[in-house]
Amino acid sequence: MLDFNKYNDVVQVKDYDGFIDRDGNYYKVVLRREKSYKDSHNIWAEKFLKEKIDIKNLKLNLNYSTIFKLIELKGPAEILINCLGFVYYSHDPIYYKPIVKIPNPKIFGKTVTDEQLDMLCNIMLCNKENIDIPILYGDTNEYEYCGLEDNQFDKKKKI
Repeated sequence: MLDFNKYNDVVQVKDYDGFIDRDGNYYKVVLRREKSYKDSHNIWAEKFLKEKIDIKNLKLNLNYSTIFKLIELKGPAEILINCLGFVYYSHDPIYYKPIVKIPNPKIFGKTVTDEQLDMLCNIMLCNKENIDIPILYGDTNEYEYCGLEDNQFDKKKKI
């Protein structure tokens, strides 16, 4: 059963992958390290869009450029991220390193909010993860971070 409740207590959500809305509320998608992990963010996002978002009231400037941008999005999770401004927080299924995706302002003008950054950093700190990643501080034109890059660096050092 999918959980569409909003959470703002880091202790309640630290063991879950999920989404963070623009107000810093956390939505639990799946318990980390759970076997039914595959594509869980897209499944959750699709149901959330259908059940909780009134698509008719979604304010997008529909012109040729907007339609072209919508076509480029690769699933419901990317619609939540780039059209509605959600932040994606997950972990790779092998090393359990964090994966973070923030809105790309070039798509629909949404940027990550301070409330989202606060929630994300608090969860990552609670999970003993590195928060010194460039996408959180606007130091890059990248909008996705995969902690596996850090793991590959560690492997190279050990060799």
